[in-house]
Formats: sequence, C-alpha cells, structure tokens
Amino acid sequence: MKSIGIGDLARSTLMKSRVGSVKFQTVRLSGELASGKKSDIAAHLTGNLSGLAALEHARSLTGGFLSTARDLSQRAEAMQSVMGRISAALDEVSGTFSALGQNAGAEQFTRAAATASSAFGEALHLLNTQVSGRSIFAGMATSSPAVSGPEPILQTLRGLVSAAGSADQIATIVSDWFEAPTGFAAQGYVGAAPAPAISVDAEGTNISEVTAYDPDLRKALAALATAALIDAPGLSGAGPDRMGLRDKGLAVLREGTDAMTNLAAETGRRQQRLDQATSRHQAGALTLELAVADLTSADPTRTAIELEAAQTQLETMYAVTARLSRLTLAQVLG
Repeated sequence: MKSIGIGDLARSTLMKSRVGSVKFQTVRLSGELASGKKSDIAAHLTGNLSGLAALEHARSLTGGFLSTARDLSQRAEAMQSVMGRISAALDEVSGTFSALGQNAGAEQFTRAAATASSAFGEALHLLNTQVSGRSIFAGMATSSPAVSGPEPILQTLRGLVSAAGSADQIATIVSDWFEAPTGFAAQGYVGAAPAPAISVDAEGTNISEVTAYDPDLRKALAALATAALIDAPGLSGAGPDRMGLRDKGLAVLREGTDAMTNLAAETGRRQQRLDQATSRHQAGALTLELAVADLTSADPTRTAIELEAAQTQLETMYAVTARLSRLTLAQVLG
C-alpha cells in the first residue's frame, strides 16, 4: 500500500487554496456585475487615488452648494408668496378707501377702518410664516415668531394718536413709530438681526434674506396701521378731517404698495440668482458623477466574461475533486 506523502498533502492544500481564491473571485465579480462598480478601487486605480479624491471633494462641495441653493429658493418662494398676499391686502384696503365719498357717514368709515385693521393683522400673521419649521422673516431667530400680534401694536398707536387733530399728524405719528428704535423695533419686531449672507457657489455669489424689519415691509405695515386709525377719537365727527385722512391713507397705501413692489422685485432677482446657481450645480453634479463613475465603474461585458470564466474554472475544480473522491483503492494501486 502506498502511504500518503508530503506531496499529496501539498497538492490537497494547494487545491483548497485555489478553490478558495476562485470562489472569492466569483463573489467579487458577481458583486461588481450587480453594482456596476469595482470592489477594490485602490487596486483598480493602481493605488493612485488622488484624482478620485479630488472628484469626491468637488462632488461633496457641489452637493452642499446645491442643497443650500434649494433651501434658499424654497424660502424665497415662500417670501414672495407672503409679499404677494400683503400687496393684495393693500389693494383691498385701497379699494375700500377709494369707495368712501364725501357723503360717507361715520359707520362707513368705521367699517373701512375695520377692514384695514383686519388686513394689518393678516400681514403680521403672514410675516410669522414658517418653512420647514423655521421662521423666514425673523432673521437668525428661526425658531421664534418675527412679529407680535396686531392688537398690542394698534392699541399703542391709538394711544399715541388720541390727541392728533389732523390726518397728517396721525400719518406722521404712525410713520415715526415704525421708524423709531423704541417703536416697532422694540415692541413689534420680536425676531433677531438678519442672518449673514450665504454663499451659494465657490465664486462668492452671496444671498441675503430680508426680515420683517425691512424698511419696505415697515412702510407697508405703517400704511395699513394708518388706515386702521381712520376712526381715531380725535377725528370723530370731523367730516373734512376724515376725508383728509382717507386721502392721506390712500397716499400712504400707495407708498406701501410701491414698497412691496420694490421688495418683490428684489426678491425676484434673488430667486433668479438662486435658480441660476441651482442649474449650474445640477449640471456640475452630473458631470462629477459621470467622472467618478468613469474611474470606479466595472465594464459589464468584461466583468461578465471574467465571471463566466471563474465559474467554469470553479466547476472544473469541483468536478475533479469529486472524481478523485470516488477512486477506489484498487484504482489508486492499479
């Protein structure tokens, strides 16, 4: 009987090692064929990963800019919507005031004031709009409201204009309150300072956002508040003064409308810059994605051929092993 020598053990070990290697190769090629990417990028690029690292960094940077631009675009769109609704409120109040003729009685003026007061409250409510849980007009205080409620403001203004005897005086008092540091800034605006301008590309395109303390928004709010005070106690029973306040109110409302038009146009330009940045980043992200894929992708045809060859080799090895295992002692000694 022949004894099993070291040569037989070596061949057995070599066969096991070879089978394991081909198995691993089969699994690797199957994964690459399924994912379309090389499993060992470093080996595929012969250790030169600098180009891939540069592309990945650029892709990460572009993705960050794209996300920022999209977020700002969403906020700008919401701001534009708010401005449109405030402009509509100004138009509605202007229409109500325009309908007040020389023979309008106290009741009609009271209804007009109520319409303006309601529009003022709606404007303040709109300025507390949130997008994704963040206030858009509160500056850096994104988790807080931007403005207080309408009643405390109107109550304060009624007290200030109670001694006024003319339309011009009332309009001036209201306008000064919205401009004074101790007025709207201290009692109406409850947000924070504007957030720093945000960069949306590597070229330094910076986007800044408005707050409820923006001069144009304050003009619009002052116009609505002035209109809401058309029934101020100092003007009760004074028909000519009421008509003067109506005319003054219309003039102030026009100024507020002009201010909102200016602010909406500015926001529109900001949206245009954001749209351009978004388009650039989307195109750049696609280009970088293709460049990375070019470096890391596995050729499907070549991978399929290599996988088939590895599977055939593995099947051959198993067939040889199975045949050898069925040999009898007589066949070995024969």
